Amino acid sequence: MSTVRFLVSALVLAVSIVPRGAGAAVESDALRAGIAAYESLEYERAVALLTPLLSTTHPESFTREEKLVALRTLAFAQFALGNEAATRSAFEQLLLIDPSHQLDRRLTPRLRALCEETRARVATQLGTPRAPAGLPLLSVRVEPTRPISGRPMTLHVGPAPRELPSVTVYHRSGEERSFSRVQALRELDGYRLELPPAAVRAPALEYYLVAVDPAGVPFAGTGSLGDPVRLAVSVAPRPLYKRAWLWGTVGGVAAAGVLAAVLAVVLVPPAPASVSIAPH
Repeated sequence: MSTVRFLVSALVLAVSIVPRGAGAAVESDALRAGIAAYESLEYERAVALLTPLLSTTHPESFTREEKLVALRTLAFAQFALGNEAATRSAFEQLLLIDPSHQLDRRLTPRLRALCEETRARVATQLGTPRAPAGLPLLSVRVEPTRPISGRPMTLHVGPAPRELPSVTVYHRSGEERSFSRVQALRELDGYRLELPPAAVRAPALEYYLVAVDPAGVPFAGTGSLGDPVRLAVSVAPRPLYKRAWLWGTVGGVAAAGVLAAVLAVVLVPPAPASVSIAPH
């Protein structure tokens, strides 16, 4: 291992991968093997062990905490190998599960900077719809395409098969941590959900939806609880008549006009008097 790689590794390993109190939550032997490889400085082996575990086709299911530990370990291992693009990718998956996730301040600044850069991109980019694992993707059209805080928006789902009895949409906005659940309304060729102004708030709107067949079994969808579609929500500009600087300017102009009128009256010199002197 080169001197640079050793220094990077030492900085990354300054903090334990598994948070205090969460060790007991990691029950997967395969995940423990990946963590052990990382802690033994076997970064390439750690990547090789952890990457398949995070695949949507992997048969073993993980808890939310296990997924966070796996993605954090993978990001650290890729960083130690000098793979910044792969580090960002792991951080992106981690932040989609836990948007408020924070790295320990004792970690190397470059690693924490990569995490924050990824958080900024995730928070501001328009969401790319993805289907839940193993389900077909339902097409969703958003109106308007760039939502504005405090204004209504509509989700059009479809075209969808006529035999679908219902489409459930889960959405949250602003800083909400939990989703609201709403049934979409049937249209001629799909479904429609209208979100009221109060439900559309900056900085972002997140949603996912699930369509079920007549037996109540998931048939198709878009996004998921752990990976919702994220739309950036912009703040509407304040109307011109509500802006303080406008009234300050108008008031200043009015005051200046009044002052000018007063000064015009006060300072105008009196007309010269004419005196006629007649000789005697």
